[in-house]
Amino acid sequence: METGGKSPGVPAWCSPGIAGFLDALYSGVNISVGSGTGGGSVRLRASISQGRFSGEFFLAVRVEGGGGLLELCNSLAFCGRGFYRPWIEIYNVSPSLPTIGFSSTAGSPVEAVLLDLAAEALGPAEPLYVEYAWDSETLYQIQRGAPAPASRLGFELWRRGFRWFKVWYHPEGFMEGGEKIQAEKPLGRDHEERLVGEVRRELEGFVRMWRGSSNEFMARAVERALAILDGLR
Repeated sequence: METGGKSPGVPAWCSPGIAGFLDALYSGVNISVGSGTGGGSVRLRASISQGRFSGEFFLAVRVEGGGGLLELCNSLAFCGRGFYRPWIEIYNVSPSLPTIGFSSTAGSPVEAVLLDLAAEALGPAEPLYVEYAWDSETLYQIQRGAPAPASRLGFELWRRGFRWFKVWYHPEGFMEGGEKIQAEKPLGRDHEERLVGEVRRELEGFVRMWRGSSNEFMARAVERALAILDGLR
């Protein structure tokens, strides 16, 4: 197999975005974690191996520094070929980052950088799948009917340009994996306008139903929904 970059085994025909994603995590990405380690930084790195078929890669992503090494998550990345578009999946996420002083991975600088890397690697209609069972807030919100973009994790994906969402729930698990959000960027301006219109209607209905809720997680989802709606005006 030809090598397309720094990470070993990446074929020359691999999507540039996916190749860059693999190269970045193989080489390592420095992250400033602020107060998490008293103003220090850590390094996000991955060991990469061949996946189940040509062009798919398995990543074991870890956080190095801050007094130790932490297994952050696993990821699968597909280079794309022919009619098959590139995609990235993030799963088996550690819910906390104790070695660098964060009680929750959700909302941490480490999560932000990982989502940034994945978002930058994917073009229009190239799916990103992110499991959310580890994230108590997102899990709670989606189980109670919050639209994906109003959930904690979905809002992070919305902020990174994703406009089409699907929530996957597989009670049998196994090869399908766990609960996850699938998100994709629009194909162009017309497509984005149609997607935004669908999201607007869904969010407006959600706000009407839950506005004024005393439930902390659902109140946060309403705030996110309102923030998106305000940005669409």
